Amino acid sequence: MKCNTAIFYDIKNLIANLGDKASAGLNLDEIHNQVLALDGVDGVSVQRAYADWAEPANRGLWGLALQVGIEPVQVFALSPEDDVKNVANVNLVIDAVDLIAKNPEIANYVIASGDGVFTFLVKKLREHGKRVIGCGFESDGILQKSVSEFVSLGKATSAKPNLKQLPVRKAPIVVEVNEEESAVDEDDVPIVKTRKRRRLSEKQPVRFPDNEYSTTLFESDISVIRDGAITPLPECLHTVKEMVKALFSKPTRDSAGVSVKDFIVYMKHYLRGFKITDHGFKRIETFLKFVLTGSPYCLYTVDEMSFIALRRKVKDDTIADDVQSLSVTTPDGKRYSSIFDVPGNESFVYSYSDSKRPRTVRGRGTTGSRDGRVGRKRIVATHNIDLQVPLRGWAKAQFENLAQEDALSLTEARKLKEVAYSKETFGINVPCFLEIETSRNLDEQRTVNGKLRYWKEIFRFNGRTYLIYKDWIDNLHKDRFLNWFASLSK
Repeated sequence: MKCNTAIFYDIKNLIANLGDKASAGLNLDEIHNQVLALDGVDGVSVQRAYADWAEPANRGLWGLALQVGIEPVQVFALSPEDDVKNVANVNLVIDAVDLIAKNPEIANYVIASGDGVFTFLVKKLREHGKRVIGCGFESDGILQKSVSEFVSLGKATSAKPNLKQLPVRKAPIVVEVNEEESAVDEDDVPIVKTRKRRRLSEKQPVRFPDNEYSTTLFESDISVIRDGAITPLPECLHTVKEMVKALFSKPTRDSAGVSVKDFIVYMKHYLRGFKITDHGFKRIETFLKFVLTGSPYCLYTVDEMSFIALRRKVKDDTIADDVQSLSVTTPDGKRYSSIFDVPGNESFVYSYSDSKRPRTVRGRGTTGSRDGRVGRKRIVATHNIDLQVPLRGWAKAQFENLAQEDALSLTEARKLKEVAYSKETFGINVPCFLEIETSRNLDEQRTVNGKLRYWKEIFRFNGRTYLIYKDWIDNLHKDRFLNWFASLSK
């Protein structure tokens, strides 16, 4: 039986219509189950949810989306004047229309939203003979009237805004830029010195907080990492280090400190796509403690709010403890007790232990390589695994580690290519390993039933190259994966 249904979730619209029920949260599992119960739905092959997942209201839904098998699509505003919602809508429409050609077997398109703008998408899908199902909170909206069927999640309860209570929007930060003055040109015609005004937002893809730290950071020459999801961890850590240094340069050197909330915004710009959970860190505070250990800077807490500041400016009883036994080693054998002591372009390996959960973590870099890139981070596993991070990122790190050491036997690699073995071992319905066919397009090989099922990175074992399954879900696969991983050391 082929799956014949795709579901597209407009997260911002769904949350907005929760109204006074927002505290209970959005039940994505309920939406999924109600769609499966409809006549003519023979399974869901594509599920995508569109949102800025860094927003506090959306963070809790990220894990829930993965558990239901939904692909969370990260959406950024192109400028401070743009609304993320508009960008999300455009992405959703493009993906839905694109799917018509890529997956003609999909007959049912479910739009989980109440936004009337999708009426145009409904019309286009019907022109191609598709059944369009709406799903959301009941209202008098045009979308509900235009779809073939509507799955109700209850009455829309979004409250009208109280205009008297709306905050006044501050003007964006403006940075003054003076051009160099030249005495005369070749014709002895004086050049008048001009002043240009440039919005901070013209350089930044995210809205920076309106404070002196933003201006200081804006004027620095820190390079933006365009894809933090695939950039090696040591390179990302060097960028975080330079950000902290820049924030506490003149004139903000003696300031009280920058809030962690603001620092997350800065990271979102300078480290695009970077996720601390992919590297074994469950909380931003834990990640910052690790980065700041042994440096002139620290993480401290006041009234349950966390800040970064110079150590000499903070009372000792408010400073968060450094991580224990941090050791940083560069390829030439030099050892450091802080990442801040490592020269800016040096690769390194590191290890430390957490006082709550002893563990060893190493970041490995390469030297002398042709492209000069810093190597990837790896996590070295122990026999007694207490997994406190999402399985997906942890599993990827283990496969990277195994590939780096070429520590997987040819026999096991062959088994992982079998559907039956992968299903019995992990509970997945596709081969865990897919040996790459050089004659075929790589994205085509990564795609199963219209969905990308394998990481884009290429893994090498025993001289052969593989793609590896990526959709690991904690409540479905964690125990099985850990049992398999533990069996490798027997």
